Order: sequence, then C-alpha cells, then structure tokens
Amino acid sequence: MNQPAHRFRLLAFDFDGTLADSSANIYYAAQGAFRALGLDYPGDAAVGATVGLDLMGCARRWLPEGSEQDHLALADAYRHSFVSMRQQDDFHEPLFQGVRETLSALSHDAVFMGICTGKNRRGLDHMLGYHGIDHHFHTLQTPDTNASKPAPDMVFSALNETGCEAPDCVVIGDTTFDMAMAKAAGAVAIGVSYGHHLEEQLLQAGADLMIHTMTELPDALSRL
Repeated sequence: MNQPAHRFRLLAFDFDGTLADSSANIYYAAQGAFRALGLDYPGDAAVGATVGLDLMGCARRWLPEGSEQDHLALADAYRHSFVSMRQQDDFHEPLFQGVRETLSALSHDAVFMGICTGKNRRGLDHMLGYHGIDHHFHTLQTPDTNASKPAPDMVFSALNETGCEAPDCVVIGDTTFDMAMAKAAGAVAIGVSYGHHLEEQLLQAGADLMIHTMTELPDALSRL
C-alpha cells in the first residue's frame, strides 16, 4: 500500500466556515431568532465572531446582558429559525471551492478524517448527508457529547475513537476557537483565511500554517 504524502494519521476539520460556506444562513437564522424575540440584532460581525462555539455560548455573547433564561430562549429561537430555513425548497449552503476534490484526494486507508464542530449532531448529520460527503469521515464530534471549543475535548474524543495520538493529528479550521482547541489538545493547527476570523487572529491563536483555499491543504500537510 502506498504511504500517504504526509505524516498525519487524523485530519480533524471544522465545518462551518471551513468546509461549508454557511455564513449567510447563520446570519439569516440569527436575524430570525432576534426578530422572533423582539430583540435588536447585534449585527453580522458580532454573530460571525462567535461561529464555532456551541449555541449557548453564542447566545451568551450575542446577548451579554441577558439572563440564562434569555440565552436559552435565544438559542431555541435560533434553532427553530435555522431548521425552518433548512426546510425551504430554495435552501442553499455550498461547500467551499475545492472541498469535495480535496477530501477525495486525502482519502487514504492509513488516514482518519473527522469533524470537530460547534453544530449539534443532528444538524451536522443533515448537512454531511445534504452534501454527500459523510462517507469521508470516521469520527464526528459535536457539543452534544463534548465541551465546546476552545476546550480540547472534541479532539481528545476524536483521538480516542480513532486510536491516534495528538502529535499525529492536525486540526483545520477558520476560527481562533479551532486553533486554541488544537493547541490545548497538543495537535497541529492549520488555519483557513477565508472563514469567520482574520488570518492575523488565527496566527496569534496558534496556527502553525495558513492556507487560503482548501486545495492548498495537501501540500500544507506535506510541509508540516
């Protein structure tokens, strides 16, 4: 069997902002949630800054003066807004350019691929099936069964499920939460510059390398 062109045994991808271009839908669902509760929307920038956290973590940052009950109501309203949007005939949430081809190129019997995301498991399963890329992934980690990013728990769970060690794992993500999660777990971190956080933020958070399109990932892996 041919050896992979890189040293890693586990490639752990974020989903929103890394594999899927979901920003517009996230903003739309958040706007719907605030509108449903009669609250002022804090703006796309404020919402985008929290992508990657679990939904309650997002709600706490979107509504910092609110009570825990307010945060629960906002999270529930967001969930309802997103599910309703996803059921519409014109729902569209594309993968970023090159994602499909890159996942296929990286598929190898000696390499595990996984997802570590702030989405809940139901939403992740739906979107992986929607895009037809679920067969690429051996481990799926969400806040349903792990502490939210930037805690390292999702990476630890992925390592446990695949029998890999942290130095042999690389996290690929678009937010500082992804980079911090990777570093806390002892894994390598690759930042993508086209997502929700700025390149300089990702580097400050510990990114070992930056890529600007998903098609750059195979070469980046071979250089680490």
